[in-house]
Amino acid sequence: MVSLFIERSEPDAEFVRLLAEERNRGAELPLQSLLVLDALKRSRRCGIAELSEMVDIPHQRLRRTVELLCEAGLVEASGVGQNRSYMLSKKVYGHGGKAKEYVRQTDIDRVRYPELIMKLARQQGRVTVSDVRELLHLPDGNAAYYELKKLKEHGELTLVKKGPRSFYAPAKM
Repeated sequence: MVSLFIERSEPDAEFVRLLAEERNRGAELPLQSLLVLDALKRSRRCGIAELSEMVDIPHQRLRRTVELLCEAGLVEASGVGQNRSYMLSKKVYGHGGKAKEYVRQTDIDRVRYPELIMKLARQQGRVTVSDVRELLHLPDGNAAYYELKKLKEHGELTLVKKGPRSFYAPAKM
């Protein structure tokens, strides 16, 4: 016995129009591509592992599909390796008149990094590279170190201890 549930929702006319334009341009989008685009539209941003669970496409085929969507300009990638994530592109958000949502997805996080780091440093009295990496969901320690270094250069943090157990404290103002 097989049971199928199809969720009812309001159709997104702009999204459908974009897909029709892609088709008219000669870019046939296979079913797998449509599934990936829909999953990204619903979840905003996710990696291959999350996409694989959502669309039930074998890992290698999914990776190939996502890369083709990137080349077509419908999907954007950020990060590297295991931490690589994907989201709908500026082209897709712009087509639906949703530029604000696109900017929110891409840039607002980076703008708030210093504020979030300083809030954590004040609460804990100190902050480490691993704290920042975990707080900001950064791909590696280098990115977290860079954020701390910028705050140190601006005089907001002070390096208290160097080495493997290094940490920073809020600068006395």
